[in-house]
Amino acid sequence: MLNWKGKGYKTILDVLLKKIPNPSEEIPVEILLNKEVENIKWNTAQKDVIVSCKDGTTYTARSVIVTVSVGVLKERFDFI
Repeated sequence: MLNWKGKGYKTILDVLLKKIPNPSEEIPVEILLNKEVENIKWNTAQKDVIVSCKDGTTYTARSVIVTVSVGVLKERFDFI
């Protein structure tokens, strides 16, 4: 498990560039890019996150990283 809490976006970039945890090994996490997400539900009882995507797929994880543009945040801040 990778922990980048408090380490910033550089750690995420290092994972994407396969610099960590070990460049010769597979990344021990699943990273999905360009997935249009419709809904994110935090289940505090089970301590997991359920992500529903526009293509009908659903993912359950212990944590997720969400990146959106400032324009999206400004436009939809009241829905977040």
